[in-house]
Amino acid sequence: MKPVYLIFTLLITAAPGFLSERIRLDDSLIVPGSGAENIILGDTESEVRKRKGQPEKTALFNEDHELFRDIFGISSPGGVYYRKIYHYSISGFMVFFYNDRVSAIAGLNTFRVTGDSVSLQNGVDNFVYHYGNRGLAVLKKGSHALYLYREQGIAVIDDSGNDSIDMYLLFPSAEAQSGER
Repeated sequence: MKPVYLIFTLLITAAPGFLSERIRLDDSLIVPGSGAENIILGDTESEVRKRKGQPEKTALFNEDHELFRDIFGISSPGGVYYRKIYHYSISGFMVFFYNDRVSAIAGLNTFRVTGDSVSLQNGVDNFVYHYGNRGLAVLKKGSHALYLYREQGIAVIDDSGNDSIDMYLLFPSAEAQSGER
């Protein structure tokens, strides 16, 4: 009877609709390539405002910007584009929009847990231990390091090389991006 229960549990937790609903209900949950902060990648601006309210700051650009190049000053394979940023400074996160849809989410609050039950509070080494080296790209600039998992749609940033996660980024997985732009 136990194997049946395990298979049933795995099927339910892996169902895309179930994960989306969990993200919408739990602001401490971040799911790589899917969403965080109660926001799903691909949500419209109006859906975000309805769910999160008006942002404290908004930045609007007349041309396309690429997240890794224009914000972090580093090149990365593929691209996560945006033309507008909502900054919810009190809650500690930013939402990037491209063509009126959420293209990425950046969070500064590391009291978060991934859909794989990895706590960001446990640091970069723990994160890499759980996510592995496969597909990992480490991009460094000075004392800042970005640990990028393009395939999964997540990156974590350690600003001072002290094994703490100072920011996380969620964006569409490489597979989802292959059909965009």
